[in-house]
Amino acid sequence: MDNNEAMELAVAFLADSQRDDEPPLAVDTELVRESNGLLIVPYNSVQYLASREPREQLLD
Repeated sequence: MDNNEAMELAVAFLADSQRDDEPPLAVDTELVRESNGLLIVPYNSVQYLASREPREQLLD
């Protein structure tokens, strides 16, 4: 599987595993990396990713 296919799979997994009681989540594309043959695809709240303000990571 190439990196593009892996990224598509990670995005689909995140969308499928998103619960209704969670804030909207998205892949943090700035931090995606490969390590030992694995694609590391971190995610965070859409609100935090828009601002990169650490206070946005806190849950209400």
